[in-house]
Amino acid sequence: MTKRIAPLLTIVFFLFSGSACVPPPPPPQPVQAGLNFTGPSCVSDGAGNTTLKVLVLQNGYTPSSYYPPSHPLLQYARPKADPNKSITPAMAADFAAAFAAAPPFFQQKLCDVDGIYVNPTGCSSYDGQNGCSGPPSDADILAYSWALKEGPTTEPNLGPQDHYHRYIAISAGAWSGGGHAPQYSDYEQRLLNQLLPSWPPNKTPPAYDTSKTSPNTFAMAVLAALAHEYGHILWYDTFRQNGTPYDFSKFCQGSFFGDSWKSVAPAPQWRYFGDRSPQSHANGDVQIGWIKQVLGRGDDNGRAWAAYYLDQYYNANGHWASYFGTRSPDEDFVETFKFYVLQSAKPPLTNLPVMIRSSYPANNYDDDLPRHHPILSQPIGVYETKRDCFVKMFP
Repeated sequence: MTKRIAPLLTIVFFLFSGSACVPPPPPPQPVQAGLNFTGPSCVSDGAGNTTLKVLVLQNGYTPSSYYPPSHPLLQYARPKADPNKSITPAMAADFAAAFAAAPPFFQQKLCDVDGIYVNPTGCSSYDGQNGCSGPPSDADILAYSWALKEGPTTEPNLGPQDHYHRYIAISAGAWSGGGHAPQYSDYEQRLLNQLLPSWPPNKTPPAYDTSKTSPNTFAMAVLAALAHEYGHILWYDTFRQNGTPYDFSKFCQGSFFGDSWKSVAPAPQWRYFGDRSPQSHANGDVQIGWIKQVLGRGDDNGRAWAAYYLDQYYNANGHWASYFGTRSPDEDFVETFKFYVLQSAKPPLTNLPVMIRSSYPANNYDDDLPRHHPILSQPIGVYETKRDCFVKMFP
């Protein structure tokens, strides 16, 4: 049986399938080589332009498989590309547009990653034209998308100054039939649907407003996925560099978690999607299990309370980048970083309205994190103060 807690520092995430009928994105603007991006995940053409190098992962690779240091198969604990497969034209366009939209500091971080992959595991077949045929279920897409940072247990002979490799993979199930990735609002919608407990039957669940999300593009969806995944690598680079003991005082003078969490603790080596942290939110905040508890009543009053609680996370006075970020301190860190990347993109994310409805008009809410919290020279409130930690880290 495969051991699910690996000696790798890993995290899962996903990107859902989009329609092949959506029109293609505009041609991405080239990234000039003058930015000096020369890492292993970037390539430069003869004209001096830099682009992201995305490969197809070997089918069936599982980063959570455990190989002791003395095991002869330890070499397979490191992901490798399939030399006989290539990404599709739609994938290439989506990744190129996402990279071109990324702020310069994040372009550099992506270039520094040792490998960025599309993962065909779970597809009934995969080719470089049609992409993923027979795409995996949403649950499998979760399992086949991840970020990985090696630690000292996987590479025991590396010293503290040596390089522990970093990798990102996104399930090929995000692209099927040769089509593009989902638009950004669809990406966030499907993510929220997976995280929220079931809304009562025949009742309107919280929904992102597709018509008002801006920019609502394939590029923004792929950039969001890459930023979230890289955020988990950044977590370990920030708080546990090269496998040293956790030190939460290293980031933003130890202030990032203080107004949102009663305590902060190390993340597990493998963070499954949607895991709930044992840590509690700060006093006065909606706690992690409250929405599930009131929805469990199955009546309109419970749904009204659920809408109210969700609004407490998303409104202008909230402490969180997203509902996803409320699940654990590390997801809070990662989602805040993700939205900083998106709000620093070219063009920046300016609107992501979410409509939260109940049976009582007084408990209907319209929230919009980017509109509530534009990047200001002087942060206001808990969420903006947390995001400003990344502004200072990556000005």
